[in-house]
This record gives sequence, structure tokens and C-alpha cells, in this order.
Amino acid sequence: MRGPDMHIIRKISLNKSKNIFFTGFTVFFLLCITFQQTSAQNTGSVKKDSTIVQAGISLSDITQEADQTAVSVQDLRSQLLPPQTIRIVQRKIKVLNTQINESRRNFRKQNLQEISINGLIDLRKQWNYLSEQLSGQQKYLESRLKIVDSGLQDISKMRTRWTALKDTLGREGYSEVISRQIQPVLGNLSEAETELKSRVDMILSLQNILSDDAIIVSAILNQLNSGIEQAQIRLFEPDRPPLWQVLGAKSDSSIQAQFRKYHTGRLTTFTRFIEGNKDRIILHFAIFMILLFLVYDLKRRSLKRLKADPSSSASVIHVLSRPISVALLIALALTPLVYPHAPQEIFRLYNIFIIFPLLRILPGLLPQALRNPLYYLVALFFFHRLHDQAFEQLLLQRLLLLLLTISAFIWTFWLARPRGLLYKVVTGKFLKLITVSGRIGLFILGVSFLANLFGYVSLAILLTTAYLKSIYMGIALYTLLRIAEALITIIMDSNAAQSLRMVRRHRELLESRLRQSLQFLIVGFWLYDILINYTLFTSLWNILDSILIKKLSVGDLNISLGDVLAFLFAIWLSILISRFIRFVFEEDVYPRLHLSRGVPATISLLLNYCIIALGFLAAIAAAGMDLSRLAILAGALGVGIGFGLQNLVNNFVSGLILIFERPIKVGDTIEFGSLLGIVLRIGIRSSTVRTYEGAEVIVPNGNIISSEVVNWTLSDRLRRIEVLVGVAYGTDPEKVIKILKKVAEGREDVLKSPQPVVLFKEFGDSSLNFSLRFWTDNFEEWLNLKSEVTVQVNNALNEAKIEIPFPQSDLHLRSVDPNVTRYLNKKKDSSK
Repeated sequence: MRGPDMHIIRKISLNKSKNIFFTGFTVFFLLCITFQQTSAQNTGSVKKDSTIVQAGISLSDITQEADQTAVSVQDLRSQLLPPQTIRIVQRKIKVLNTQINESRRNFRKQNLQEISINGLIDLRKQWNYLSEQLSGQQKYLESRLKIVDSGLQDISKMRTRWTALKDTLGREGYSEVISRQIQPVLGNLSEAETELKSRVDMILSLQNILSDDAIIVSAILNQLNSGIEQAQIRLFEPDRPPLWQVLGAKSDSSIQAQFRKYHTGRLTTFTRFIEGNKDRIILHFAIFMILLFLVYDLKRRSLKRLKADPSSSASVIHVLSRPISVALLIALALTPLVYPHAPQEIFRLYNIFIIFPLLRILPGLLPQALRNPLYYLVALFFFHRLHDQAFEQLLLQRLLLLLLTISAFIWTFWLARPRGLLYKVVTGKFLKLITVSGRIGLFILGVSFLANLFGYVSLAILLTTAYLKSIYMGIALYTLLRIAEALITIIMDSNAAQSLRMVRRHRELLESRLRQSLQFLIVGFWLYDILINYTLFTSLWNILDSILIKKLSVGDLNISLGDVLAFLFAIWLSILISRFIRFVFEEDVYPRLHLSRGVPATISLLLNYCIIALGFLAAIAAAGMDLSRLAILAGALGVGIGFGLQNLVNNFVSGLILIFERPIKVGDTIEFGSLLGIVLRIGIRSSTVRTYEGAEVIVPNGNIISSEVVNWTLSDRLRRIEVLVGVAYGTDPEKVIKILKKVAEGREDVLKSPQPVVLFKEFGDSSLNFSLRFWTDNFEEWLNLKSEVTVQVNNALNEAKIEIPFPQSDLHLRSVDPNVTRYLNKKKDSSK
């Protein structure tokens, strides 16, 4: 195509290109406008949604969040006390408040200077009981107040979120339907908040009552403590006229009226105690029932077997035959723990109740000669209770006290006099102790008798009452100790205990340690009770406390004797715990796990050092030292290592390597230089090897790690034994080999695999030399086995007429003195 045709074609193409360009531009422009409008709409929507999200709840989650809020509010309400419980708490606090006010009115009527020290101590126990009840109620209200306060904070946060959401929706112009959906949630939160605030007001009002009562109780306790201190000072001052001056005087007060008032107050005390300790009483009864079930179960399992066994102890059978009395006595002995701050009347009643099970058990545990003194002591106990009913400032009290002191003196002299009853039934080291104690008791009662006569009545009451209380407590504790020892014996005989390896192998040791621990606890508690009875414990404790907390300052270090004792006690206790745990593991855990040899020793060693390390940290904390100072100690230790402890650290690290890598184990037979023996112990610093000669060699761990050690028993207990035999020239070697192999194969302690081997080693100077080689898995007896096989080889060769030659040598002389030749010839001729 040429000329005009070509021109027309180019023009048409150009027009098409322009149309396509303008069409594309128009479409692109329209798309941009559309995208901009859509973006503006989306931006507005995002802004609205972001505003809602900032309120804490999105539109799509309003219904779900409302349900969750309702559940949360319901949970908060469920944690509140129900109205019935609130009324119970209010009634308890009201009763406690009434009791405190009544006790305060009675306390104001009393003159503390006219009350004996025992009476003051009893009063203090009563007020301590009230203080304990107050403290319990205060702690309970504080815990409830924390719950309510936390609930108020949660409700405040939820209400803030929902209020913000409502305001946001109102500003954005959302429909009223959504706003109406939010309103019930806010109403529910407001109701819950109002209810919680009312609970706060109720708790605060009750706390105010308790706070006022606590101030009263604290003030009275301070007065009582001060009165007790003054009474202790007045003990050695006369507080009444001499007895002979008041024998004819007439009492101004009516004894009958005082007794009626006393017992009315006692009944009120019992009622309040039962009402305030229902939970503890139920717990106490449950303890008694559990003990009764356990003792009956022991009786069912063991009584017939013990009666059939002639070697059984009569005391054990006697204890087991009285399960109700045993369970009741143990349960009553726990009374001070179950009711630590019970009124004194409760403990007096407890002392009376404990007499009955004690009389059922104790006579059968005592020799016949001591049963009458026991019954006399019981009568003395009830006479003592009668004296307690008499009121101070009355002549009757002093007369009863005088008779009580005389009766106690007669009883003590009856038992502890030279060649008395105790000398007939008590022998050994306890006889001297009882003799000295009896003389001290007679001295105390004598001083009490004279003090009562001359008007030192408070001192007389303290001495006689404390002495008798100590006797009562000693008898009760002795009975409990005998019961505990009998139960230990019965438990050790049970199938469950006999299934333990440590009981079967170390029963006597375990029983001895348990008895010693019980005796230590019993004696310690008895001494504590004696100090309490004589009002010496507080004074001695204050003196001891002042000595223990006295600080000794050395530079920046402040340390006291108490810190040192606490440190030593924690270390000692950790060592005891470590020994006991390792004992249990070694006796009853390792034998059941079938661990490889050496693993139990490694575990025991690691347990030992871990427990001691924890004990060391506990000791540092008990001593009052800041644990962060250990970094300073570690730095000082590092400096010490740099200067002179390299060898110690080397042995320490080597000990850790031996523990974890275990190239040698306890029980291995090792050869180290000229040393051959059995490894007894692997320690952190050194190991102990016992040689076959009996010597125990202490080897530093660093030497073992850095030197070659032959371990004969590292992988197994196999040992190859070699017996060397020489026979005369001319003997058939095949016959010798058969004989030697038959000897080895005929023994049961020689392993069949690998089989015994006999080797013809060499042609010796005077014999044919053979080697008998065999294996045994009894490494400890390889020397005995070698000796026995050697003897059997000798016997077998003799029976086969095979000669075992001795070494022979030919002597060739190059030159001999002629005189020697003539002498030998003469000897030869004379012999002919």
C-alpha cells in the first residue's frame, strides 16, 4: 500500500489511540473519586468504632458483656455474708461485748492487792481468753472487709466502663434501643454498690464495738500483769494476821452467798464457753472417736497374739485391754491445745474428768505397793478441789490450806522417806533423783505450813498449790508416756511395720530413739509446767531473752547469743534430718528400686549435702543475717582460694566428678599405686579405702582423678584366676591338660562361660609349664577359690602319678683345691 491509502490508515490509527487514552483517563478519574468517597465513609465509621472501643466495649459485644457483668455482680453478692450469718456474727459480738462489760464491772469491785497470785493468774487467763475471742472476731471482720472493699473496687471499674459507653453512644447518635439495653446493667451495678456499702457500714460499726472492747481488755490485762508483778514482790511480805490471832474472829461475809454467786458465775461461764466453741467441741469429739477407732483396731489385731506370746509385756496387754480409757485420756490430754485460752473453770473441770480414765489405766502399770499411795493422792486431789472452792479473805480457806499442806507432807514422807515405799520398788539412777525430789518437796511443804501460820498466806497458797499441781501433772505425763511406749511396741509388732526393712533390722534402735524422744518431750513439758505453777517462767524467760538478744558489735557485724544458738540449732536439725532421710532411703527405698551398684551411695551423698546446704541457708536466715551478704562471703572465699585453698577446691571439684561421673563407686575394689582395697566412702574432699590388711586409707579425691586407678569391679564382679603348674619332663601333655580342665570344670563356683582354659606355656628349665585359667563371678572370694583349686590340682596330679619336679641344677667346677679333693676321697672311702 502506498500514497493516499497509507496516509488514511495512519490517521485512523491515531484517532483510535486518542479515544482509548481519553476513555482510560475518564475511568481512572471516576475510580479515584469513588475510592475517596468510600475511604471517607470508612474513616468515619472507624472513628466511631474506635471511640466505642476506647469506652471498653464494642457494639457487637454489648449483649455478651452485659451478661458477663451480671454474672460478676452475682459472684460478688454470693461472697457477702447471708443475713442469717450476719445475725449470728452480730449476736456473737453482742454476747462477747456483754461478757466483757460484766467482767469489767466485777473486776472493778475487786481489790487486786487482796487477791493471791494464783487468783491473779486465773483472772489473767480468763481475760486472755476474752482477748483471744476478740482477736478472732476482729480477724474475721477484717477478712470480710477486704472482700467487700475489693468488690466495691470491681463494681466501680465496671460502672465506669458502662457509663463511658452510654455517654459515647449518646454523642454518636445511636438508637435509644441500645441505650435502654445499657440502663439495666448500670442499675444492677448501683444496687450492688449500695448493698456492699451497707455491708461496709455494718462491718465498721462492729469493728468499732470490738475496738472499744479491745481497749478495755488490754487495759485490764495490763493491770493484771502489773498486779502479778506486785504480788510476786509481796510474796515475802505478810498479807494476813497470824493464824492464831484470827481463829476466834467472825467472818463478815456469808459463805453461802459467796458460793451461790460463784457457782452462778461458773454456770454462766460454761454456757458462754459452749456457745462460743461449738466448732472446737465437735473437733474434740471427732478426735476422741478417731483415737477410739484406732485403739480398738490395734486391740482387734494384736491382743490375742500378745496374750498367746509368753514374752509379751503385761503393761502392753493392760493398756490394749482398755481402749476407751486410753482414747479418752489422750483426747483429754489434748484439751490445752484444742482450747488454748479456755477459762480456768474449764481446765478445772478437765482436771476432774481426766482422773477417771487415769484410774482405769495407771494402777495396772504400777507395782502393787504403789497403788495405795495413788489412791491417797486421788483423795488429796479432790480435797484440793474443795480448797479451791473456798474464797480468799476467809478463815476457811486458810484452815483448808493448812490441812491440805499437812496431808501432802504426809504423802510425800510416806513415799520418799529413807527406806520407804519407793526404795522397795525403784532402783538404779532414778532412786537418787526421787530421793532428792522428795526432800525438796518436804522442804517446800514445810515452808508453806509455816508461811500460813505466820500470815504469809499468798506464799503458802503458791507453794502448796504449785507442788500438788506438779505432782498431778507428773502422774498424768507418766501415764501418757507408758501408754505411748505400749502403743509403740504394738505398732512395731504390726504387719504394716514389719513389712518395712528398717523395722525388721533395727527395731530395738527405733524403739529406743522413739522412747528417748518421748521422754525428752515429757520431761521438758513437765519442767515448763513446774515453772508456770511457781510463776517463775515469765521471769526466767525475760532474763533469758535479755541475754539472748544482747548484741555484740564488731565493726558492721551485729551478732547475739540467740543468733549463734539459732544458727547451731538449725545446722544440728538439718544434720539429724539428713541422717534420718538417708537411713530410710538406705533401708527401705534402695532395696525396692534395684539400682545399680554405687547409685544409692551417690544419691545418699547428694541428699546429705543438699539438706545440709538448705539447713545452712535456714541457719543464716534464723541467725538474722541478710542472705544477700552471701555474695560478700563468696567474694572473700574467692580471694582465699586464690591465695591458698587451691588444693581444697581441687579435691572438692574432684569429689563432684567422682559423684557424677562415677569412675569408682562405693564397694569397688581398686588398685591405686601400692594401695589395693575396697572403697568404703566417697566424700567431697576425700575418699576412704579399706585395704585387705584392715587399714583404712584416706585418699584425697584430687589424687584419684589425676592418677591411674585400676578398678577391678567397675563394670562387673568377674575375675580371672590363673594357676601355674609344672610337671616333670616325659609326662604326656594331653593327659595333664585333661586333668587340669576336669578339676576346674568340676567346681560350681567356676563359670562355665567363659570356659576354663589350660595352656601349655613353655619348656621350663626342669619342668613342662602349664597355665590353668578360669573365671569366677564371686570377686570377694577369688583368693580362697584359687587356693582351693590349687590344692585340688595337686591332689589330682598325685593320684595320676604325675611328678611335680623341683628345680635341679648341675654344678661344674673348673678348679678345686687338692686338699678338698683328698678330703672328699677319704670320706668316700670311709663310707664304703
